Amino acid sequence: MSQQTAPPGADDPRDPADPVEASDPSTAGAARIPGAAPRGRAPTSGSLRKVIDVVLKGDADLDAFCHDHHADVYRRFSDGMERSRKVTLLLHHASPAAVLASLYEAHRAATQQHEHLLTWSRRWEMEQARPRWLVALALGLVALALAAWKLSADQDARAAVARRGVLEAWRAWSAMYRAIEPFAPQDCGIVLGGPWMATPAGDALCREVRKLHDARAVRCVAPPPGAPEGEAAPLDRAARSTGALLVAEIDEKGLAQVTPLGRLAKDPLLGRRLAIDIAAEADRKRAGIVMSALARLGAPREGFVADDVACPVDPAAPLDALALLALLVVPSCEPVQVHPRSLGCPAGTTTSDEACALARYVDAEMHLTDTRRARHLLTELRDQGAARFRTVAKLLLAHLDCKERALPAASAALRELAEGADACLLAQVSEVAACVASSAGPGAVEPAIVRLEALPIDPKGECPELLRARALARRGYWRERSERWSDALADYERAWHLSQDPRDGLSLAEVWLHEGEPGQAAKVLSGVDCDAGGPPSCHATAALLRWLAAGDALERKHAEVALLRLHEQRGSEAAVLGAPTDRLLRSLACPGPASAGCLYDVLTRPAPRGELLQALRAAERSGPPRR
Repeated sequence: MSQQTAPPGADDPRDPADPVEASDPSTAGAARIPGAAPRGRAPTSGSLRKVIDVVLKGDADLDAFCHDHHADVYRRFSDGMERSRKVTLLLHHASPAAVLASLYEAHRAATQQHEHLLTWSRRWEMEQARPRWLVALALGLVALALAAWKLSADQDARAAVARRGVLEAWRAWSAMYRAIEPFAPQDCGIVLGGPWMATPAGDALCREVRKLHDARAVRCVAPPPGAPEGEAAPLDRAARSTGALLVAEIDEKGLAQVTPLGRLAKDPLLGRRLAIDIAAEADRKRAGIVMSALARLGAPREGFVADDVACPVDPAAPLDALALLALLVVPSCEPVQVHPRSLGCPAGTTTSDEACALARYVDAEMHLTDTRRARHLLTELRDQGAARFRTVAKLLLAHLDCKERALPAASAALRELAEGADACLLAQVSEVAACVASSAGPGAVEPAIVRLEALPIDPKGECPELLRARALARRGYWRERSERWSDALADYERAWHLSQDPRDGLSLAEVWLHEGEPGQAAKVLSGVDCDAGGPPSCHATAALLRWLAAGDALERKHAEVALLRLHEQRGSEAAVLGAPTDRLLRSLACPGPASAGCLYDVLTRPAPRGELLQALRAAERSGPPRR
């Protein structure tokens, strides 16, 4: 959108020139220009997917189409990615109208032949009229003005009363945000509003956010000039009606009240208003990155796609609220390491202050391996922190209790957390309950924890995809540790489908191997891209799993070459698999006790190339274990 707001009456769905849905019998056969969506509408994602499947029948056709017309989407494809996943990425990152136009351009005849499959979404069905209460208020003020005029004996007084009444009615009528254009279903919509947006600095922020996010998914609005303070319709209500996933109301000084919407609205930590100071020009890009990440985290879509935006945090600089939020929500910030001294509270603040509590929470999250430090910080947050941090601190403390085998304390905290919890909190409670069940062992878990561990993870899809995926993957981990393969398989499969996180793909492939299904494991591994945010050991673990899942000598040779290449890159003084020993993965590669010839043991310690080759030959002769 080049304009900031939709003009009154624009694209009115009652416009006789605007074709309506094909399913409307009263307008069957309405003329439409091929290659363009009906004005004010876009094809629905489901119907467009059907057209794509019949016009671009082969995977090569789909790849070529995306390469030629949607290169930014094509770059996100990976080898072995399923076709349905590619189409989902296309419909997420390109508007349906743009995809349809590209189809007409590339395959006009075939697209016209199947355009009867399309149905059209009414993007302008949202009410664009002013709210009824505002209309009623304006009319009421006019009526009061007329009544006062009739009761007034003096003609000049009558005129003054009438003018005043009409003026107040006009102010009530106009003192609201203009109608905001609704977002398409696949957009991660952001609405920026407030008095600051009427300034040159606000305009600069709008351009920056559109450049970082997606120009068509950002709306920048401001109250009409002269709107009385306190009479403007709430911006967040106007934004919600458009399907926005994030709204930021910015005052005259540049202080933004950022409210995540969509599925992130129910997040225990981020589902409330966040205060961000963006008055400084240097902060606009950082603010845009954080807002974009928050909007994408709340998107109701099939998979979470991480941005390729660089982390906007300088670990050597003091960390303000923007930097702390970026560490929590921007995917590229995950590997950033920050010194604990940078995570102190701002001067003059305590844990009950939002900024101080945020610093404490990020400090605890980044140093969970230092259990003493993390426990001190989380206990302080649980007992004295700002309201939004108390629940998440209690949850993390329960997790620490489980890891330290303080199972009664962990169980008590989980029972308390589960009372009145929403779906998002219950998903995380179930994950920690799985830790307790795995640590206690069969028959030693109290019934309440068994019930919490068995809860479906967000069955109605109310929570952010990333939160759901992480809860599933972590619960799957504890189920795998207990060798409950089928339960772990179910969790890892859902997590992998949601996130496409390499860690989830590797875990899923490993469980398939434990289940004696190397073919299924190989299929999953073909879609694992370790360069897309995988852990340091991802490439080595993937190569070992591919070797174990190989269906023929050629596949095994490719995996062997990958392992030897990794050994060459790291040298004889470093282990190929640098991660801590994984007994379950070791049991797949080395069913016997530790020995010099065990492939897994050779990979997890420094060894010369000849020893690795010898271990590969020995493992090949014995063959990988199968159930």
